[in-house]
Amino acid sequence: MGPAGLTGLWQVEKRGDSGKMSAEERKELDIKYAKTFSFWLDIKIIFKTITAFIQKENV
Repeated sequence: MGPAGLTGLWQVEKRGDSGKMSAEERKELDIKYAKTFSFWLDIKIIFKTITAFIQKENV
């Protein structure tokens, strides 16, 4: 397991829907990230994090 970061795949994957995600879904997304991580995936996650800050919907 890697160190905790500021954001991650599960934090940005289900924006909206009040962030409803089970612990199992979060774990699956963490595993997916660990298996497929890349520089470009990190850039995509960072971009989604930035856009989440400026969206109007409460999440």
